[in-house]
Amino acid sequence: METALAIALACWISVAMLAAGFAGERGRSRWNWFWICLLLGPIGVFILISWPRREDAASRPDRDTETRRESDDSLRN
Repeated sequence: METALAIALACWISVAMLAAGFAGERGRSRWNWFWICLLLGPIGVFILISWPRREDAASRPDRDTETRRESDDSLRN
């Protein structure tokens, strides 16, 4: 019984982490959606998937890409 509960909890947390990554790709806050999906589970994931992508997300550069460009520029100088 304890093993089944541990597996279910691990799956629940994994789904929340995957949803947070998906939310970040759609221009939404990763941390907020992690907590929402952790509390609501599959219902939170369904809400995230059903909402449209944020319009400003396409024009906003990715922070990781921006950081890589800055470090590449500093190495060139």
